[in-house]
Amino acid sequence: MMKTLRQPQFAIHAMYYSQMNQQLEELKKHSNRPVLYYMIDLQNSLMVDILKRKILSSDEKVKLTFKDLAEKMILAMFDEFVEIKDWIDEFSDTKYIVKINECKIECRYEVIDIYHFLWQLLLIVNIIDIGLNNRIGDYVNDETRQEAIVDKVTNDVMSTFNFTFDTPYKEIITYNELILRGLVNLSKLLNLFPWKHWKTYDEDYKIDYSEFLKVANELHEVLSEMFIRFGGKKDLESLVIHYMVKNYENFSRQERGY
Repeated sequence: MMKTLRQPQFAIHAMYYSQMNQQLEELKKHSNRPVLYYMIDLQNSLMVDILKRKILSSDEKVKLTFKDLAEKMILAMFDEFVEIKDWIDEFSDTKYIVKINECKIECRYEVIDIYHFLWQLLLIVNIIDIGLNNRIGDYVNDETRQEAIVDKVTNDVMSTFNFTFDTPYKEIITYNELILRGLVNLSKLLNLFPWKHWKTYDEDYKIDYSEFLKVANELHEVLSEMFIRFGGKKDLESLVIHYMVKNYENFSRQERGY
């Protein structure tokens, strides 16, 4: 049943890429914000929409904290790397150019999915930092606070991440090596959180935010290298447009009951 709610990524790309390209051009005409802002803002909107649909509107009391969500974001990124590996195996076993290209588009959008979860993780870490870990409703219903968090995350990413698309991983030849490097980065991110129930953490434990940004950038460099190898252009706007395509589809899935 669930699989009927998911369209192939190459079909979504064909339907919406040109439309989202035009939409980004319109946004740029009427705003002086960096294009990265639109990804972070759209991710916040999607997160809030899902929290309203799945958590706050539930008839049952759902005990979920932002810390729980952070761990789920990291788990989701692990899963996306596995899906990328599956698509790589599929196009490695065929000689048909059309099939190879379709598989690479699927891979490209799995990379974009990881960006969705990475941007959301950045938002969540900042939400936790302002004391809202157990107050999902307070964040969801406060648009002013959301705008402040989106602006802060945008500024932090712009000042920390490498968007030259000249990554340190060009010497890595194989896809498997890139995937392994991505998984190592995810493990580093996970270990910045107090996730081990068998370990005693300080009551006032705080995430080392500067280290978090450093490791998140290392993951981004892996992702941007993959994005290029799977056919993406070497520029931030191309990444943003791909993101907007997938974000649009993710909202549509929620409307379809995903």
